[in-house]
Amino acid sequence: MFYKRILELCDKQNIKITTLIENFDMSSGNLSRWKGGTNPNSEILVKFAEYFNVSTDYLLGIEKPAQKNERVLSENELKIRKIVADFTPEEFAKVQDYLEFVKSQRNQ
Repeated sequence: MFYKRILELCDKQNIKITTLIENFDMSSGNLSRWKGGTNPNSEILVKFAEYFNVSTDYLLGIEKPAQKNERVLSENELKIRKIVADFTPEEFAKVQDYLEFVKSQRNQ
C-alpha cells in the first residue's frame, strides 16, 4: 500500500518517484522493496508524510484518501510551510506582510 500511495502522491504533484528518492538520498533498492510490499522504517515514513502533508496512517493505507475537495499542497507551499513551522507569531506576521506586499506588486 505504501508504494501505491507514494506513486499516487507523486502523480498528483507531477513528481517522478525516482527524482523524489534521489532528493531524499535513497537508493532505487528502496523502491524495489516497497513495490514488493515492504513498508519503510518510521524515519522514512515520517519524512514522506511531512513532504506530502499527509499522515503516516494514510501512507500505510490505514486512513482513507483525502476527499476530492481537499487540495494537496504544492511543492512550494510545502517548502514555505517547513520554513515557517517554528517561527514565532511575530516572525510569521512579518513573513505574511512581506508576502502580501509581493502579491500587491504583481498587478503594478
